[in-house]
Amino acid sequence: MKPITFLLCLLSAIVAYSQAPVVSDFTPKIAVVGSSITLTGSGFSNTSTNNIIHFGSVSATVISSSTNSLVVEVPVGSKADKINVLNTVTGLSGQTARNFYPTFDGGARIIPASFLPHQDLAINEGARTVRMVDVDGDGWLDVVSISRQSIGIPGQEISIFRNLGTGGTLSSGSFASKIELNVGLADTGGSGMNDFGFTDLDNDGKPDLYFSLDGNPFGFGGAVC
Repeated sequence: MKPITFLLCLLSAIVAYSQAPVVSDFTPKIAVVGSSITLTGSGFSNTSTNNIIHFGSVSATVISSSTNSLVVEVPVGSKADKINVLNTVTGLSGQTARNFYPTFDGGARIIPASFLPHQDLAINEGARTVRMVDVDGDGWLDVVSISRQSIGIPGQEISIFRNLGTGGTLSSGSFASKIELNVGLADTGGSGMNDFGFTDLDNDGKPDLYFSLDGNPFGFGGAVC
């Protein structure tokens, strides 16, 4: 019976070790950028660097960790969204059941003078959708767009403008030179890129790119960072 008992104990340990992170609660639910919030639950790593946290699409810094608690800093660029936790040891992830809501100091009534002059980014002809996502995981939101060229011309492209993280007032120097991913589809008037998004499909801590095609099922790209 001893070998059987040992085997059962070993199997139980493996199941417990491979438990996906479960976020049962987090406090506070609303906080300013730069402040800390505490996530409670199970399946976390007690080594901070083994936990990858994203507020929506923006990565966050882990201040301290245990198997049942994580203290993280609210990142710049966060918005109302769920918080995702990836344990890189088990390769499993989980997320909060409800959204976290960031607040900002110095808020007031919005008027035209509340905004600085716009900054233009040279996106290709036929731009259809623009997203803000932290593609390279540096904590700064990057600008990503898809564009459809003229009918019959190959070169439907995804353009990425990497945020250099300089902070302060946005200018032409706030973003790196455009990176273009040519999907290689010709717009024949029937099919083409319709929309796109990013999510961590393989739990490696990096956002993967996916896009939909008019009149076709989803097409998937690989990791872009």
